[in-house]
Amino acid sequence: MTEMVTEVQFRQGMSQLAGGVTVVTCTDYDGAWRGFTASDVCSLSLKPPMVLVCLDRAAECHPTFQVASSFAVNILASEDRQLAKRFATKGEEKFAGTSFHEGPLGAPVLPEALATIECHARERIDLGDHTILTGAVERVVTNDGQPLVYYDRDFWRLMNAQREECAS
Repeated sequence: MTEMVTEVQFRQGMSQLAGGVTVVTCTDYDGAWRGFTASDVCSLSLKPPMVLVCLDRAAECHPTFQVASSFAVNILASEDRQLAKRFATKGEEKFAGTSFHEGPLGAPVLPEALATIECHARERIDLGDHTILTGAVERVVTNDGQPLVYYDRDFWRLMNAQREECAS
């Protein structure tokens, strides 16, 4: 019989999985902008293009994302560490002093993001302590730069990254 995995063990194991850092945004019924930092974002489908985002159900913005008709995934550049921290902190005035503006689908977009992926919200699936948000991709804008990466419970920038083919 195997032992039950503890939360500490699980967190430690998952901290070794490096991931890109994003700020996911939407607009509520009153026109107020909401957003959170996420590293749990991935492509879901190519045909049609879809993404999925995982959102902690305890997040302050969770109720808004449960009903939002659209959202934007803003993939952060390496110089956006402070922005990532701001959107990961509860109670912060997250959009103050930033260059976010309303995108064509209504969600706030960050013009200097490495990529902004605007989506019409589709399904929301509650599993464990998170909600999986799925979105049909309607618009993608990209910029040059290096990504901000989350690894070992901290934000990192890739230094001297070189592309190499992996041996088969």
